[in-house]
Amino acid sequence: MDLPLLFLGIGAVAGFLGLMGGRTIRKHFLRWRRRRQLVEAFGEETGKKLAEGKIWVGMTARQLEAARGRPAEKKEKVFAGKSREDYTRETWSYKAPGESRIALRVYLEDGKVVNIKD
Repeated sequence: MDLPLLFLGIGAVAGFLGLMGGRTIRKHFLRWRRRRQLVEAFGEETGKKLAEGKIWVGMTARQLEAARGRPAEKKEKVFAGKSREDYTRETWSYKAPGESRIALRVYLEDGKVVNIKD
């Protein structure tokens, strides 16, 4: 086989693999960059959990939005009770990917998650 043709063939294969694998590489890079940003903003342990999309009781509204994004629906009520001081209760609703139904509801009081219903 002629040497220039061999290099041309290797280049064509490498180019094809680059096109096919480029999306995967980009996806991994974007995940890595997002995880790094979350770790810088929230610390090592919390940043890792947020990057994985985990949610838990006690997390802040800012952490919830970092983990799951903006909710599809957000409701807010302000309560003034005799036995408690005034407080705000929010319900954040998330839809299942590719569906129109609500798959997850997260309840917050004064900016902290107090209950999760899926």
